[in-house]
Amino acid sequence: AANLTAAIAAHDAALANATVFTVTTTTTVAQAHAIHGYNAVSALATYALSDTAANLAAAVTANDPALAKSTSEVVTSAATIAQASAILSYNATWASTIVYALADTAANLSAAISANSAALNNAISLAVTGSASVAEGDTIHSYAAFWGLPLAFTLTDTAANIAAAISSADPALADVTSFVITGNVTVAQANTILGFNAVSSHATYALLDT
Repeated sequence: AANLTAAIAAHDAALANATVFTVTTTTTVAQAHAIHGYNAVSALATYALSDTAANLAAAVTANDPALAKSTSEVVTSAATIAQASAILSYNATWASTIVYALADTAANLSAAISANSAALNNAISLAVTGSASVAEGDTIHSYAAFWGLPLAFTLTDTAANIAAAISSADPALADVTSFVITGNVTVAQANTILGFNAVSSHATYALLDT
């Protein structure tokens, strides 16, 4: 794909005599667009698309005609809910075969789970960008655990909510990679949080008590 697109960009005269274009490597959206748009012969070429979620979603949104000649698709980066939704909307084949790592805000992931978004169906892992509250973490963890998807997130919440989650043996806490405590913390809450596990033992906080 790289050599063909370079030849096209350089207006290589040899291309005028080509009776068939065969692409032997994976192709990005930009490369596919260049090859497909070169002439009537190159427009018949097929290729395996491999690009970021952002580029694939943008191509779908733009109705890029080069997508029609794709024989397989690989998403090379994590996708947001919006990007995944756009990619899957291209056609039924894409909707049933494309997989990706899903990474988005806790709010977006929780909303997608609550809405039974189709974007979740093809996810092979979940990651929270930013942080999640205890409530958001519970929602996301329940979904990930049900489908056996790997999950990791930063937990950001009040000491009261985090301590309560620890006291209730909240299973979502197993996916937490760091604890961020908002507001003040009592001595009792601090002891509960610090004693939970090796991750929570590194949490810092503002201590306020009698």
